[in-house]
Amino acid sequence: MKLNRIPFKRVNQRKAYRALLFVFCVAILVQLLIVAPLSIDDQKGLDEEPASSTTLSQNEKSKIGSDIGEGADLDSKAHSNGVPPELAGDQKMKSVHMLETRDGEKDWELWSDVARSNPDSGQVELQGVNSLFHGNKGVTYSVKGRKGLIEVPKKDLKVSGNVVTKTSSGYVFLTDDMSYFSKNRVLQTDSLVRVLGPKSKGIHALKLTGKGLRTMLNDSKVEVLKDVRAEKILEKGQKAIIRS
Repeated sequence: MKLNRIPFKRVNQRKAYRALLFVFCVAILVQLLIVAPLSIDDQKGLDEEPASSTTLSQNEKSKIGSDIGEGADLDSKAHSNGVPPELAGDQKMKSVHMLETRDGEKDWELWSDVARSNPDSGQVELQGVNSLFHGNKGVTYSVKGRKGLIEVPKKDLKVSGNVVTKTSSGYVFLTDDMSYFSKNRVLQTDSLVRVLGPKSKGIHALKLTGKGLRTMLNDSKVEVLKDVRAEKILEKGQKAIIRS
C-alpha cells in the first residue's frame, strides 16, 4: 500500500509546481502590461524636460550676448577718445600707456605711473608723466613732468611740475607747465621758460630765457613770446647777448 501512495504524491507535487509557475508567469505579464507604459511615459517626460531648459538657456545667452555687446560699445568709444577701456569709468590704474592718432598717424603718446579717471568731469588725472608729441617731418617733442591732466572730450593735455621738454633736434625747454591743444596741434605755456640749445663741445651754445612759449607742431616752429634774453656762445668763446 505504501508503494502505491508514493507515485500519487509525486504526481500531485508536479501539478502544484506547474500551477505555481503559471501564476508566476501571469503576474510577470500583468506587470509588463501595467508598469511598462508608465515607465515609457516617465522617460518621455525626462526627454522633454531638457528641451525646455535648453530654450531657457538660449534666452539667457541672448540676454548675456546683448549685455556684452553694450559693454563692447563702451570700450570702443573709450578707446576712440584716446583713453584705455579700463579707464572708461571712475578707475585708478598704474603703468598706463595711451596713444592718440590723427588721420591714421600718431598724434601723441603718453606714459604715466598712475592714472585716475573722473567720468563726471571728463578728465584723467596723471602722476609721473612722460609724453611724446609728433610734429612735422618726423620732429618729436618729449614732455616730462610730475603730474598731468587730460581733457578727454577735447583730447587736450596739460603737464605740470618741473616740466622738461626736449626736441629731437636737441633743444631743451624748462618750465613749470606745458599744455597741448589738440585742435591746432600747439604746445604752449604762459609761464617763465628757459631754453637750452643743442650742445656743442659739451656745452649749450645757446641759452635763452623768457615768458611764454608756443610750439606749432604742424610747422615745427617755436616762439618765445616776451621778455626774451638770449645768450649765444660764439666760435672763440665770446658771448652774444640779445634782449627784447
